Amino acid sequence: MLEKSSAGKIINISSQGLVMYPFIKLNISDFNCDKKYNPATQYYQNKLALLMLSLYMKENFAGKTKIVAIRVTNVKVDVNRYPNLTDFQKKALQF
Repeated sequence: MLEKSSAGKIINISSQGLVMYPFIKLNISDFNCDKKYNPATQYYQNKLALLMLSLYMKENFAGKTKIVAIRVTNVKVDVNRYPNLTDFQKKALQF
């Protein structure tokens, strides 16, 4: 459908946090972190994979479809909607 569209777009949300992990590599053998789970590693591996996919699609599916990866700036979160957050997490999300 995107190829048939006159103005198709794929927009992937990237993360500024990848700057903090400049040497992170995709662990293909444990991509889902089944063997060793770490929330930050899982998040940034997925963001890196999405960024790599965006670049791949942009290079290989050039046409009328526009493919971009963007970084969304900080967003204020209503911490009252998430009762299981720790005090530290609540404070970090309120700015």
